Amino acid sequence: MVWRRNPKGDTRNPEEVRDAILQSVLSQDHWIIEGVHHRWLVDSFKQADAIIYLDPPVRKRSRRIVSRFIKQRLGLEAGNYMLSFSHLLQLMKWNRDFDRKIRPDIFRVLESYKSKLILLEDNSYFEPYLAQWSANRPLVLAEAARRAEE
Repeated sequence: MVWRRNPKGDTRNPEEVRDAILQSVLSQDHWIIEGVHHRWLVDSFKQADAIIYLDPPVRKRSRRIVSRFIKQRLGLEAGNYMLSFSHLLQLMKWNRDFDRKIRPDIFRVLESYKSKLILLEDNSYFEPYLAQWSANRPLVLAEAARRAEE
């Protein structure tokens, strides 16, 4: 939604295009939206059956950033762009600052939707939820309800 990918380099979609793409996705019966763009995704939060927030610890995110950098530099993993050392440093700074600056803002936005919110520290915990969705059975939110009450 945010980026228009092309061989000569990615460009950011204008807000009108981005918002039109979002509305097109939301008009479908089933959808999943991924990203940290919490400020302009409020319509998706309103319409979502569940909001899954993957919340790995900062050290785990750091390891994943470095691992992705190494794999891409060695040609073992494809990416939308080649990570430079300066970009790696920017990602590490963003990651360090995320919990202090961005995460609190995300949770302020999600406060109105906490009955739908599922907090997971690891994406492997998502598999039971995904299995229920793919089987077209109601999603069991007992864990989410418990966490929302905390």
